Amino acid sequence: MIPDFFAEKFFDFSKKIHICKNYKIMINSVPPQVVEKAMYTATQACQLLGIHRNSLRNYVQRALISPKRDHLSGRFLYEGRELRRFWFSRFQ
Repeated sequence: MIPDFFAEKFFDFSKKIHICKNYKIMINSVPPQVVEKAMYTATQACQLLGIHRNSLRNYVQRALISPKRDHLSGRFLYEGRELRRFWFSRFQ
């Protein structure tokens, strides 16, 4: 059980969150509203999926999400189609 003072400070209960049994992760229970071919930054991807940035890095290292590299800026970008695929794979 999470103490009330801790929960109020660190959790946003306005978002629906689901804990996946397979990987014990917290993720939004509503599919991300993305454009299939649009590219999203790591921050945007985390907001859409409802996960922490470190979790996103972990999923990339474990090859659960495949980012694309922007050659001009050097940043990793995430395609909308890939974010939806990852989200749906968590609920199977």
